[in-house]
Amino acid sequence: MRKTLLVLNLLFAPVLSWAAAPAPTLADVAAHFDALDSSMTSLTCHFTETMDLGVGQGAQSLSGFVQYKKPDLLRVEYKRPEAQSVILDGKELWIWRPGTGQAIETSMTEWRKSQPMARQLLDFGHYGRLLQDYDVSIATISAPDAQGFYDVILDLKPKNGGGYSLRLGLSTSDYFPARTWMTVGSVTMESEFSDVRLNPEIPDAAFHFTPPPDADVFRGFKFPGTGQ
Repeated sequence: MRKTLLVLNLLFAPVLSWAAAPAPTLADVAAHFDALDSSMTSLTCHFTETMDLGVGQGAQSLSGFVQYKKPDLLRVEYKRPEAQSVILDGKELWIWRPGTGQAIETSMTEWRKSQPMARQLLDFGHYGRLLQDYDVSIATISAPDAQGFYDVILDLKPKNGGGYSLRLGLSTSDYFPARTWMTVGSVTMESEFSDVRLNPEIPDAAFHFTPPPDADVFRGFKFPGTGQ
Protein backbone atom coordinates (compact mmCIF):
# COMPACT_ATOMS: atom_id res chain seq x y z
CA MET A 1 0.00 0.00 0.00
CA ARG A 2 2.82 2.41 0.89
CA LYS A 3 4.53 1.61 -2.38
CA THR A 4 1.34 2.41 -4.31
CA LEU A 5 0.94 5.78 -2.54
CA LEU A 6 4.58 6.66 -3.21
CA VAL A 7 4.15 5.95 -6.92
CA LEU A 8 1.00 8.10 -7.05
CA ASN A 9 2.81 10.96 -5.30
CA LEU A 10 5.67 10.81 -7.77
CA LEU A 11 3.25 10.82 -10.70
CA PHE A 12 1.12 13.74 -9.56
CA ALA A 13 3.53 15.94 -7.56
CA PRO A 14 5.21 17.50 -10.66
CA VAL A 15 1.82 18.39 -12.11
CA LEU A 16 0.69 20.05 -8.90
CA SER A 17 3.95 22.00 -8.49
CA TRP A 18 3.53 23.61 -11.92
CA ALA A 19 -0.15 24.45 -11.47
CA ALA A 20 -0.72 28.10 -12.41
CA ALA A 21 -2.13 30.56 -9.94
CA PRO A 22 -5.60 31.91 -10.75
CA ALA A 23 -5.74 34.66 -13.38
CA PRO A 24 -5.32 38.09 -11.73
CA THR A 25 -8.22 40.44 -11.07
CA LEU A 26 -8.18 44.25 -10.98
CA ALA A 27 -7.98 44.01 -7.19
CA ASP A 28 -4.83 41.90 -7.54
CA VAL A 29 -3.30 44.45 -9.94
CA ALA A 30 -4.17 47.33 -7.59
CA ALA A 31 -2.60 45.56 -4.61
CA HIS A 32 0.62 44.84 -6.52
CA PHE A 33 0.78 48.41 -7.85
CA ASP A 34 0.49 49.74 -4.30
CA ALA A 35 3.25 47.38 -3.16
CA LEU A 36 5.45 48.43 -6.08
CA ASP A 37 4.91 52.12 -5.28
CA SER A 38 5.71 51.70 -1.59
CA SER A 39 8.85 49.64 -2.18
CA MET A 40 10.31 51.65 -5.06
CA THR A 41 12.87 54.32 -4.15
CA SER A 42 14.74 54.49 -7.45
CA LEU A 43 14.74 52.98 -10.91
CA THR A 44 16.85 52.72 -14.04
CA CYS A 45 15.81 51.31 -17.41
CA HIS A 46 16.25 51.55 -21.15
CA PHE A 47 13.31 52.54 -23.30
CA THR A 48 12.15 52.67 -26.89
CA GLU A 49 9.25 54.79 -28.12
CA THR A 50 7.48 54.60 -31.46
CA MET A 51 5.07 57.34 -32.47
CA ASP A 52 2.63 56.58 -35.30
CA LEU A 53 1.44 59.96 -36.62
CA GLY A 54 -1.53 58.56 -38.55
CA VAL A 55 -2.37 57.74 -42.14
CA GLY A 56 0.21 59.15 -44.55
CA GLN A 57 2.22 60.81 -41.77
CA GLY A 58 4.75 58.07 -41.10
CA ALA A 59 6.30 57.12 -37.76
CA GLN A 60 9.03 58.38 -35.45
CA SER A 61 11.22 56.34 -33.13
CA LEU A 62 13.11 57.33 -29.99
CA SER A 63 15.29 55.41 -27.58
CA GLY A 64 17.32 56.10 -24.51
CA PHE A 65 17.98 55.56 -20.82
CA VAL A 66 16.11 56.65 -17.69
CA GLN A 67 17.26 57.28 -14.13
CA TYR A 68 14.63 58.08 -11.51
CA LYS A 69 14.80 58.70 -7.78
CA LYS A 70 11.96 59.56 -5.45
CA PRO A 71 10.41 61.92 -4.93
CA ASP A 72 11.10 64.08 -7.98
CA LEU A 73 14.55 63.46 -9.47
CA LEU A 74 14.60 62.37 -13.10
CA ARG A 75 17.15 62.08 -15.89
CA VAL A 76 16.26 60.95 -19.41
CA GLU A 77 19.09 60.45 -21.89
CA TYR A 78 17.78 60.25 -25.45
CA LYS A 79 20.12 58.44 -27.84
CA ARG A 80 17.97 58.40 -30.96
CA PRO A 81 17.08 60.20 -33.20
CA GLU A 82 19.51 62.71 -31.63
CA ALA A 83 21.32 63.06 -28.34
CA GLN A 84 19.34 65.03 -25.79
CA SER A 85 19.24 65.15 -21.99
CA VAL A 86 16.24 65.96 -19.80
CA ILE A 87 17.19 66.56 -16.16
CA LEU A 88 14.78 67.30 -13.32
CA ASP A 89 16.60 68.21 -10.10
CA GLY A 90 13.49 68.60 -7.97
CA LYS A 91 13.11 72.31 -8.78
CA GLU A 92 14.27 73.05 -12.31
CA LEU A 93 13.87 71.01 -15.45
CA TRP A 94 16.66 71.34 -18.01
CA ILE A 95 16.74 70.16 -21.60
CA TRP A 96 20.25 69.98 -23.03
CA ARG A 97 20.74 69.61 -26.79
CA PRO A 98 24.45 69.19 -27.44
CA GLY A 99 23.96 69.16 -31.22
CA THR A 100 22.68 72.75 -31.17
CA GLY A 101 24.41 73.92 -28.00
CA GLN A 102 21.04 74.88 -26.48
CA ALA A 103 20.21 74.58 -22.78
CA ILE A 104 16.51 75.12 -22.05
CA GLU A 105 15.14 75.65 -18.56
CA THR A 106 11.41 75.08 -18.15
CA SER A 107 8.88 73.58 -15.74
CA MET A 108 7.81 69.95 -15.52
CA THR A 109 4.26 71.05 -16.35
CA GLU A 110 5.41 72.84 -19.50
CA TRP A 111 7.49 69.86 -20.59
CA ARG A 112 4.64 67.43 -20.05
CA LYS A 113 2.40 69.62 -22.22
CA SER A 114 4.92 69.53 -25.05
CA GLN A 115 5.70 65.81 -24.67
CA PRO A 116 2.49 63.73 -24.46
CA MET A 117 4.50 60.58 -23.76
CA ALA A 118 5.89 62.17 -20.62
CA ARG A 119 2.47 63.12 -19.32
CA GLN A 120 1.84 59.70 -17.80
CA LEU A 121 4.46 57.23 -18.92
CA LEU A 122 7.40 58.60 -16.93
CA ASP A 123 5.39 59.00 -13.74
CA PHE A 124 7.32 56.22 -12.04
CA GLY A 125 6.47 55.25 -8.50
CA HIS A 126 2.81 56.29 -8.73
CA TYR A 127 1.18 53.36 -10.50
CA GLY A 128 -1.47 52.86 -7.84
CA ARG A 129 -2.71 56.38 -8.52
CA LEU A 130 -3.50 55.39 -12.10
CA LEU A 131 -6.28 53.14 -10.89
CA GLN A 132 -7.81 56.10 -9.04
CA ASP A 133 -7.56 58.64 -11.87
CA TYR A 134 -8.78 56.31 -14.64
CA ASP A 135 -11.66 54.01 -15.42
CA VAL A 136 -9.71 50.74 -15.69
CA SER A 137 -10.62 47.42 -17.24
CA ILE A 138 -8.70 44.28 -18.12
CA ALA A 139 -8.52 44.03 -21.91
CA THR A 140 -6.76 40.67 -22.22
CA ILE A 141 -5.05 38.04 -20.08
CA SER A 142 -2.75 35.51 -21.72
CA ALA A 143 -2.58 31.84 -20.91
CA PRO A 144 -0.06 31.20 -18.10
CA ASP A 145 3.51 30.51 -19.16
CA ALA A 146 5.67 27.65 -17.94
CA GLN A 147 6.25 29.41 -14.61
CA GLY A 148 2.55 30.19 -14.16
CA PHE A 149 2.82 33.92 -14.93
CA TYR A 150 0.26 35.82 -17.00
CA ASP A 151 0.63 38.74 -19.40
CA VAL A 152 -2.06 41.35 -18.74
CA ILE A 153 -3.22 44.31 -20.84
CA LEU A 154 -5.10 47.08 -19.01
CA ASP A 155 -7.29 49.68 -20.70
CA LEU A 156 -7.37 53.07 -18.93
CA LYS A 157 -9.59 56.02 -19.76
CA PRO A 158 -9.14 59.29 -17.82
CA LYS A 159 -12.14 60.04 -15.63
CA ASN A 160 -11.95 63.74 -16.48
CA GLY A 161 -11.91 63.19 -20.26
CA GLY A 162 -8.45 64.29 -21.27
CA GLY A 163 -8.79 63.50 -24.97
CA TYR A 164 -6.56 60.43 -24.87
CA SER A 165 -6.59 56.76 -23.86
CA LEU A 166 -3.91 54.62 -22.28
CA ARG A 167 -3.00 50.94 -22.26
CA LEU A 168 -0.56 49.19 -19.96
CA GLY A 169 1.07 45.84 -20.54
CA LEU A 170 2.53 43.95 -17.59
CA SER A 171 3.52 40.48 -16.43
CA THR A 172 2.37 38.98 -13.16
CA SER A 173 6.00 38.01 -12.52
CA ASP A 174 6.65 41.53 -11.22
CA TYR A 175 3.60 43.65 -12.22
CA PHE A 176 5.87 46.34 -13.65
CA PRO A 177 4.15 48.13 -16.61
CA ALA A 178 6.87 47.39 -19.14
CA ARG A 179 4.78 48.33 -22.20
CA THR A 180 2.50 51.32 -22.65
CA TRP A 181 0.34 52.62 -25.45
CA MET A 182 -1.15 56.12 -25.57
CA THR A 183 -3.60 57.29 -28.24
CA VAL A 184 -4.19 61.01 -28.75
CA GLY A 185 -6.51 61.61 -31.70
CA SER A 186 -4.96 59.82 -34.69
CA VAL A 187 -1.54 59.59 -33.02
CA THR A 188 -0.50 56.39 -31.23
CA MET A 189 2.61 56.24 -29.06
CA GLU A 190 4.06 52.96 -27.84
CA SER A 191 6.79 52.65 -25.21
CA GLU A 192 8.68 49.61 -24.06
CA PHE A 193 10.95 49.51 -21.00
CA SER A 194 13.76 46.98 -20.71
CA ASP A 195 16.66 46.18 -18.37
CA VAL A 196 14.54 47.54 -15.52
CA ARG A 197 16.40 47.77 -12.21
CA LEU A 198 14.49 48.66 -9.06
CA ASN A 199 16.16 50.54 -6.20
CA PRO A 200 19.70 50.84 -7.54
CA GLU A 201 22.10 53.28 -5.89
CA ILE A 202 22.04 56.56 -7.87
CA PRO A 203 24.00 59.59 -6.62
CA ASP A 204 22.07 62.87 -6.47
CA ALA A 205 24.78 64.38 -8.67
CA ALA A 206 23.30 62.42 -11.59
CA PHE A 207 20.34 64.81 -11.49
CA HIS A 208 22.34 68.03 -11.46
CA PHE A 209 22.92 70.08 -14.58
CA THR A 210 24.98 73.21 -15.16
CA PRO A 211 24.92 74.66 -18.68
CA PRO A 212 28.31 74.73 -20.39
CA PRO A 213 29.86 78.22 -20.55
CA ASP A 214 29.35 78.45 -24.32
CA ALA A 215 25.73 77.20 -24.32
CA ASP A 216 22.78 79.26 -25.54
CA VAL A 217 20.64 79.34 -22.40
CA PHE A 218 16.86 79.89 -22.48
CA ARG A 219 15.18 80.24 -19.08
CA GLY A 220 11.46 80.07 -18.40
CA PHE A 221 10.96 78.58 -21.87
CA LYS A 222 7.44 77.90 -23.13
CA PHE A 223 6.98 75.55 -26.05
CA PRO A 224 4.95 76.80 -29.03
CA GLY A 225 1.34 75.76 -28.88
CA THR A 226 1.30 74.70 -25.22
CA GLY A 227 -0.31 77.86 -23.90
CA GLN A 228 0.60 79.89 -20.87
